Amino acid sequence: MLRFVGYVINFSTKMLFSFALIASMFSGTVVLAADKTQSSVSTNKTVVPVHDIVPKSYFKTYAGKFDSVDELKKAAGYDTNTSKASANLSTNVEPNKSIKVDSLDEYAALLYYYNDLATNAQNNPVEVETNTVSTLASSNDYWTTYSKKWNDNGLSWMYSYVTVHFVDGKINSDPATTDSALLGFHPGNSWEHKAGASYATINSNRTGGYAHIVGILTLSIIWEGVGDITSKQLEHDWSF
Repeated sequence: MLRFVGYVINFSTKMLFSFALIASMFSGTVVLAADKTQSSVSTNKTVVPVHDIVPKSYFKTYAGKFDSVDELKKAAGYDTNTSKASANLSTNVEPNKSIKVDSLDEYAALLYYYNDLATNAQNNPVEVETNTVSTLASSNDYWTTYSKKWNDNGLSWMYSYVTVHFVDGKINSDPATTDSALLGFHPGNSWEHKAGASYATINSNRTGGYAHIVGILTLSIIWEGVGDITSKQLEHDWSF
């Protein structure tokens, strides 16, 4: 949460700003990169076939690798306790929105594709947003939010945030504030930031630092005609 004199800005506001920037995307059709799939995905869909999201190579790579969903989830690091039996109990995902898989091989391709996205060292720049404490404050007294995009598949992406307070060119807020968000087109998927497990440390010069972001990614999947909920803890480490 960003705190300024006289008012408070929550990161949910930041997320709304981000959604506004991509609103034009939702009015049409998004074409995936050639190395993923040649199909296009209508962003108005509430149920999206897995082949519209996952690159073709994954279906071949993971064909015949697993004998059961539980075996797959355990191998891929997903929670085996959230499944068809608990699908209706989940409040983390949007109702009637999900990814449709028609076979165990497709399920495996989906989970491992998401695994690779989360661990891929995408060379995205650190973005910086600075806000003065108030119109009466010195220009040397301000808040800065650093953000970095990750887990980007072209349709959806995630951002990690760190907010620090600068005075006279040095960070004087320790610990820093962290947050994270899932943005873009992600039917049935949700993200829960774990503030207690996330942290940012400030370097000795107090001009930047290192962030460790933790959260839970939850997927809503239609598997064998029934809704299936599964989740996994993801971590994002970066410097600012």
